[in-house]
Amino acid sequence: MHLKPTIRRRIILLLSLLIAVAGLLSVVLPSGGHTDVYGDPANVHYTPHFLLSPMHVSLFGAGLKFGTNYLNAFFYVLLLIGTFLFLFNPKEIRLIRCISGIILFDRAAGYLASLLARIKEVDGEVVWDTTGFQVDSIFSFIAILITISLLVEVQKYRRLLIPKRPVAAPLGVEVSRYVNAGIDSRFFHMIIDGILTITIFFQLGDIFATPIWNYTTAAIGYSATAWVHFIALRIVYFLFFEAIWKATPAKFLTQSRVTNVQGEKITLKQALARTLSRWVPFEAFSFLGAGARLHDLWSQTHVLKEAPAE
Repeated sequence: MHLKPTIRRRIILLLSLLIAVAGLLSVVLPSGGHTDVYGDPANVHYTPHFLLSPMHVSLFGAGLKFGTNYLNAFFYVLLLIGTFLFLFNPKEIRLIRCISGIILFDRAAGYLASLLARIKEVDGEVVWDTTGFQVDSIFSFIAILITISLLVEVQKYRRLLIPKRPVAAPLGVEVSRYVNAGIDSRFFHMIIDGILTITIFFQLGDIFATPIWNYTTAAIGYSATAWVHFIALRIVYFLFFEAIWKATPAKFLTQSRVTNVQGEKITLKQALARTLSRWVPFEAFSFLGAGARLHDLWSQTHVLKEAPAE
């Protein structure tokens, strides 16, 4: 569907404002509690009782736990700030892209963790706890759809901001329309994406209370189990963003994207090669040389600035 930029901009403003306001309300309004899937009263999760509760994205946590989740509030405020920046400057879309991407991934990861948390062992048998499952699933699915809609609209709007005109160059000289992301941008990507994956991992508390975690811990130990789950989360994180959205939240902020050597979209195979290459020892600092990291070279990809070279 080809919408006018002004209409698409209004849709983005409406969706981002809805998510930000609903999220902030879910943090500050009174809430009630229920015991966890194991019925343990010492592990009570609090969720808000009001109409907008489906939009409680549960950023970096399985829910409100014994009071206000200030980290949730911080990210909802950032999204609200991004909304107002976009309202007054139609080209300032970076913060909305970044925060909506984080919300989408966290919502999906949290939903998966909540599904795993419903698996429990009763009298030696593994059973599925369906208490409140249908309502929770519908609300979570709606929240995910709304967030996907926001990020899709943002991506389409962003493409409208990139001029289609060719770059002027001397006769006979080939010049790329785009420039490589600099060393400062690559360092920023490494730090921000690293912080996000670590934070999301340690705050997805539901995954630590499942038979899967317990069985793995009994087999290989707690530290090894934590590393296995963390590696899995990072693999999914980079695959999710670079294979689908062609950029991670950190790259959204620097207006960078991942392309193949022709400047086109990367394939799932290339995204997987980039992701797995990141686990090579000291690969993270390989950009300090020529600016390209080893996972760029091994996957035959580039990280380019989205704005055409002037």
